[in-house]
Amino acid sequence: MYACCETLYISSFVPQIVPSHFKVVAAAFLTWLGWFIPGQLHLLPQQWIPKAMDSFELALQFGISVLVVACPCALGLATPTAVMVATGKGASQGVLIKGGNALEKAHKVTDQFLFRRF
Repeated sequence: MYACCETLYISSFVPQIVPSHFKVVAAAFLTWLGWFIPGQLHLLPQQWIPKAMDSFELALQFGISVLVVACPCALGLATPTAVMVATGKGASQGVLIKGGNALEKAHKVTDQFLFRRF
């Protein structure tokens, strides 16, 4: 039988996954929209919005919360990406980090930093 005519395992597996992930992303987007629009129209009480935020950031926090709770794999994918972006930004500023072990131990440093410029 030709390869184009065979039913592949992936073709029966993908339709079950894609709609569920689409629903999670759609729920997160609708949550963001549901908080963003009332925030922009000043329908939310001002004490609900922290002073350091605007309505966009508040809505973004709620949308990301829905995404992470509904699909924890999003957090598993976002964490290494955030670490890579942060180390890249640090490298562009002259801060070099040698391995993940240094990042894990960095939270224990409380008040002493030594910066050495070459």
